[in-house]
Amino acid sequence: MINVFDDGKKFNNKTMMKSAYMALSELDDNNTLLQTYIYDMEIFKKVYEMSHPKIENIDIDLYEEEKNTFLNFLNKIKSSYQENLVDLSEIFYNYEKAYKIINEKIFYDLIIPTLERFLKNTIPFTFLYSLENAFKNIEFLGVYIESVTTSFNLEEIFIELKDRFSALSIDKERSFFSEIFEKLF
Repeated sequence: MINVFDDGKKFNNKTMMKSAYMALSELDDNNTLLQTYIYDMEIFKKVYEMSHPKIENIDIDLYEEEKNTFLNFLNKIKSSYQENLVDLSEIFYNYEKAYKIINEKIFYDLIIPTLERFLKNTIPFTFLYSLENAFKNIEFLGVYIESVTTSFNLEEIFIELKDRFSALSIDKERSFFSEIFEKLF
């Protein structure tokens, strides 16, 4: 059945994929197909390189990130979502559960670790500025996902993000103000 599902995916035959999924659900082994479907998506197959331009001095009033690799990454996720995940009801009979699992994997296995890599080793200003923009862009992605499925809770994701980044943000903010005071006095 897994081969039938894979063939259906290769030929974009959702009826074939759904038949394999239904047969395996009778055997209570349909999670294997869902995992296969998820990890066959291009966004799960590669590690995304994150970087910031090397900056020594920043004009806070005029600073704008020219190349935001994290935003590019989120755009790839949205594109992948549009290509692979908009019509899961045609494949999975319990598609809301499938969306829930997929969304958890996208956020906890992809977005959060990639954001951590994106922010790693940044100077305080860049960290704070990038984190603020990342939250805005994650919110835009989340609003899109909420338009596709009811199995997504953006508020829950933001609670997780705030838990992970609050203490570090406070430390970076403190460092940033120390840098400012050093330059002023």
